[in-house]
Amino acid sequence: MEYHPTECNIPAGIYAIVDAGRDIPLVSLPAYVIIGPVVTTSFDGGCVVSQEIVFRPIGYVENDVAEMMSPEEIASRQSRIILAEYLADGLMGIDALERIVVVFYFDRVDEVWLQLHPRGDTSRPMRGVFATRTMYRPNPIGVTVAQLIRVDGNVLTVSGLDAIDGTPVLDIKPYSPTFDGNDAEIAS
Repeated sequence: MEYHPTECNIPAGIYAIVDAGRDIPLVSLPAYVIIGPVVTTSFDGGCVVSQEIVFRPIGYVENDVAEMMSPEEIASRQSRIILAEYLADGLMGIDALERIVVVFYFDRVDEVWLQLHPRGDTSRPMRGVFATRTMYRPNPIGVTVAQLIRVDGNVLTVSGLDAIDGTPVLDIKPYSPTFDGNDAEIAS
């Protein structure tokens, strides 16, 4: 593959070119990514320059759900969030909470669906990905409010988490009715 930085008005220099390497149905992904500033071809053929974004898991989910099933079935089971031991001090005070917000990465999703019937139910009208809670997202990140049952060192036992065994956890936050609940208001 050949790349010409001047096509995107990028100054001449040394750029690492990485093949995107996988086909994702229903989405035309860029053919290359340049590491340096991060430069990608945009969906309309133009160029986009942005920061590289890197997330490192802080832990992982442990439960008895090895394969995807309905979110309700997964959430009905208890799970454990095993936090990296070096981050355990960051749990100070979390045991006083009843609910937490768990942000996780759908690491086994390799498709993006820009339009779909919610939950695959063809009796429901098609919607755009951003009007659903599907895992088939451009950035496959999940967010769930879970009930905190117990904290033992770096291990949180929760219920209501709809992530399967081994799912990487990106962040944990306290649940706040003001920001996360039904009474949350949009700030102006």
